[in-house]
Amino acid sequence: MNKSTSRPILAILSIAVVAVFFILAQSEVEHDEPLIGRLSIAASKTVSPALIWVAQDKGFFRKVGLDVTVKPYSSGKTTTEAMLRKEIDLSASAEFLAARKSYNHKELRVFGTLAFVHQIKLLGLRTQGIESLTDIKGKRIAVKLGTNGEYFLKRLLTLNGIQLDELQLINMKPQEMKRALAQGAVDAAFIWPPLVQQIKEHFGDTMVVFDGQPGQDYYYLLLGRKEWAEAHPDIAEQVMRALVMAEKWLQQNPQEAAVHLGEKYNVATDKMLKILEEYRFSVSFPQSLVIAMESQYQWLEQEELVTMQQRPKLLDLLVTEPLGRVDSTRVNILH
Repeated sequence: MNKSTSRPILAILSIAVVAVFFILAQSEVEHDEPLIGRLSIAASKTVSPALIWVAQDKGFFRKVGLDVTVKPYSSGKTTTEAMLRKEIDLSASAEFLAARKSYNHKELRVFGTLAFVHQIKLLGLRTQGIESLTDIKGKRIAVKLGTNGEYFLKRLLTLNGIQLDELQLINMKPQEMKRALAQGAVDAAFIWPPLVQQIKEHFGDTMVVFDGQPGQDYYYLLLGRKEWAEAHPDIAEQVMRALVMAEKWLQQNPQEAAVHLGEKYNVATDKMLKILEEYRFSVSFPQSLVIAMESQYQWLEQEELVTMQQRPKLLDLLVTEPLGRVDSTRVNILH
């Protein structure tokens, strides 16, 4: 074949290759909805808001027509405070924080649960004489005050007949607890994954582990503001649709999910599989959420952790319509 005949053939082949890539690209785009909106979501890089990270990483937000920026924060508290300052559109945190913030932030709204969580642990050092729960009497317990950690710790003490004045609570950031235990500044820590696993690995058999929330899960929620919810009902619906897609993907792909989340949180796959057993990812509105938050309202008032006299109307906080339009069976709130 001479050069004069090969050039047209090469040109035709080039055009064909470009056409194939164009068709493939178009076929991928056809799986996505047209872009209907942009928003930002704040989430901690922990397992509780995993549905948000999965929806982002696996392209589920884009599939429903959303351009979403997920911004990492250190905790559910910082995510929600950023949202209330209008620095971010939506945030994720435990229901205890939502209950507490709702007293002074009437604009706070709940769009649904992300996970039912049972993973808070009380970690005690055997070297400090802790073998049973009653051994924590007279000990120094690290806990982040003002969080659901404090709520569940005090609940644990009550269930076991231990008076608060029989031990010492040390207010401490979760990230500081491992060092405090190693330095002998505290005798036990009330903490959640992945820090539980990190502390257990460091101390090995010298660490004893107790269930920090016997008989009760807590809920991780998607939160926002009233004005945003009222201005963006269609976007809110698509957010919930993408999160439902993420939930189904996690359920159908447990091994792949453990690999993906393990890489994200720097946890080995086998350990992540065990961590995920303590979570039930669910985009829903269960009646049990209402019961839990009402109980927390009572506790906050008894502990004098809230200053406003008027308790928020809980049902006013719940924005059920977006999820209801996606799947009405996921909304089970009694009005």
